[in-house]
Formats: sequence, structure tokens, C-alpha cells
Amino acid sequence: MKRINYLFSVLFILGISLTSAKNTTNLVTNSGKQGDHNRFTGYNNGSSITTGLKNTFIGSTAIQNNTSEFYNVYLGYTSGTTNTTSSRNVFLGSFKRRFNISSSFNRFTSHSSSERKTTVGFNNFLGSYTGSYNTFLGNRAAYLSNTGTGNVYLGNYAGYKNKNSKSVFIDCQTGYIELGVERLYIDNSSTSTSLIYGDFTTNQLGVNSYKIPTGYTFTVKRKMIGEEFKIKLQADAWLGFVFNKEYNLPTLIKVEKYVKKKGHLQNIPNAKEVAKNGILLGEMNAKLLQKVEELYLYTIQQEKELQNRKQINKTIEERLQKIEFILNNK
Repeated sequence: MKRINYLFSVLFILGISLTSAKNTTNLVTNSGKQGDHNRFTGYNNGSSITTGLKNTFIGSTAIQNNTSEFYNVYLGYTSGTTNTTSSRNVFLGSFKRRFNISSSFNRFTSHSSSERKTTVGFNNFLGSYTGSYNTFLGNRAAYLSNTGTGNVYLGNYAGYKNKNSKSVFIDCQTGYIELGVERLYIDNSSTSTSLIYGDFTTNQLGVNSYKIPTGYTFTVKRKMIGEEFKIKLQADAWLGFVFNKEYNLPTLIKVEKYVKKKGHLQNIPNAKEVAKNGILLGEMNAKLLQKVEELYLYTIQQEKELQNRKQINKTIEERLQKIEFILNNK
């Protein structure tokens, strides 16, 4: 008997009532009673629902002003308060989509996620705010966006001001001030010079730099080190023609005149040009190979001349010996 009295006392204190309409269950005062196969738990929870179907609402005033909702799960104070026609959503945390009107196929997790937006769909929000086909993880990620689609923001305040689409911002405050479309940022601050920067529209990637010259795919600011680098040129770009019989090898006299006049070897950029424009490793290695092959030809020529002179000297020495023999035997 004491247990029965205790149970009634608890029910009375909590103000809990159980009402069923079309298999709808409501717990706590003023929670919803209408719709089909709904579950309402919390004060004023789902109180305006009229045609909702298979929803589960837990939290005070969750879905308070809604009339037609189906296949949703709302958990948290004022979660989805003003939604009207949402479907197939999961909201976990207080103030989820508090001032929104219609949305579908979303997942909201954390306080105030997507609080001010009106129409969204196919999103995963773990933190804050908006759009369609997005995945946002972090407090106030994409905070000012309401039209972006296909974005991935991971980190508090990531992509805070960006309202465009198809960007990837990873870590806290990355892309905070970026306003462009289809960008990649990986860093742990709001700097525009992030550790990794990318532009999906041009297929360009930068390390510690967002300034990538036109026509180049990759740029690195400051020094870089590696164990091995492979540069592959087109077949016709490799300058291996020096040993061809028709190659016109300049004489060393011509080379000397050019060097004295220009201050550098022919077809090799001077110091000013390198300082201004840099060098292309593949092209430069090919040109250096050309000069090395020319040196081999000069060396071969000099070796032939040396052997020829040796033969001449030998002939002269033999003739001198004969002359000396004749003179000594007179």
C-alpha cells in the first residue's frame, strides 16, 4: 500500500499524465497528444502537433510550435522549437534549429546547432549551423552561412564567415575569414597563410603559402628536404643529342669569346635571371647534361690531338736517332 501511495505521490509531483491518441504517448503537463505513433516527454513538448507521425520529442518546449512533423528525434531544451514540416532529423542538444522552419535528413549534435537557419537538408551538424549536404563539427562552424552546400568544416569557428560551397576547413578557426568557393585549409588558427592551402577550382596546393603562380600545381614557402625526387620529362624534352654525328660542336675559342662577352655559358641563364625567375629542375638538368656531353667531346678531341702529337714526336725522335747514328759513324 505504501508503494502505491508513493507512486501516486511521484506522479502528482511531476505532473505526469499519460494520454494516447492514435498510439501517441505524452508524458508531463501540456505535452502533445495528437498525431500517430509519437512520443512526447517534457513540458509543452510537441503541444501543437496535429498530424505528426512517428516522432520522439524529449525536452521542455521541444517542438512547441510545430504542427506537422514525421520520423524525427529531438532531444534537448527548446530543440527544434519553430520547425513546422521537418522530417527524418535527429537533434541532440538544447536550442537545436531553434529558429528554423523546415529541414529534412539532418543530424544536429551540440548546443545551438543550426540555430538561425530556415531550410536545410542532408547535413550532419555537430556544433553549429546551416546549408545542405554539409558536415560541420565544432561550435559556430560556418556560423554566417545559410546557403553553402557540400562543405566539410571540422573545428570550432571553422569557416565562420564563409557562405560558399564545396570547401574543406580542418581544425580550430581554419578558413575563418575565407570567402572563396571550393577551398582547402588545414591549420590551427584563422591565418590566411595556413599550413596547407588548396584551391579545388584550379587544382592547386600550397604549403605555408596561398600564393600559387598561374600554371603551377604546387608551391612550398621556405625550405624543403627529401630523400629522393623524381622528375619525369616528355621524351622530346631531354637534350641527349650532343653525341649525334650532325651536332655542331662549337670550338673552345668560340666558347671563350661568348663567356668573356656574356659572363655565362651559352643556353645557361645568368645569375640575375635565376634570381628573378628561378629554374626548372628538369630543363636545367638537361642543359647541364648538354654541357657535360660537350666537355666529353672536347676531351676526346684533345686526347686525339695528344695521341697524334705523341706519334709525331716519336717519329721525330726516331729520325733524330738515325741522324745521330750516321754522324757518329763517319
